[in-house]
Amino acid sequence: MNKYKIAVLDDYQNVALESADWQVLRDRADIAEFQDHVADPDALIERLLPFDVVCVMREADSAAPPASLSAFPNLKLIASTGAGNASIDMAAARDGGIAVVYTGIGRIRRSIYVGADPGLRAKLS
Repeated sequence: MNKYKIAVLDDYQNVALESADWQVLRDRADIAEFQDHVADPDALIERLLPFDVVCVMREADSAAPPASLSAFPNLKLIASTGAGNASIDMAAARDGGIAVVYTGIGRIRRSIYVGADPGLRAKLS
């Protein structure tokens, strides 16, 4: 079984992996945490190209530029902290078959436990 590749972006406080029990995913996913912010769209595309799931921090505004979502052939899910994220082009995500989920107020863990949601589980199959 291939492991999913999960990127956690802009975790400048280095708290994302401590804010939830990510251990449940260790057998099914490789998780990469990036503390630095990449503003250059081409560099961001290069960084995220291999990932299936991208977790973004709402206040960091690090979602890929709308025109570039099609540049991510492996991307199946964008999970964002907060109740919404204006930097994510929902139409581009929908057109690309990329699910977008939010944590609401608080932790990213609610979004990342995709095994509990059959619709997301189907997208990641």
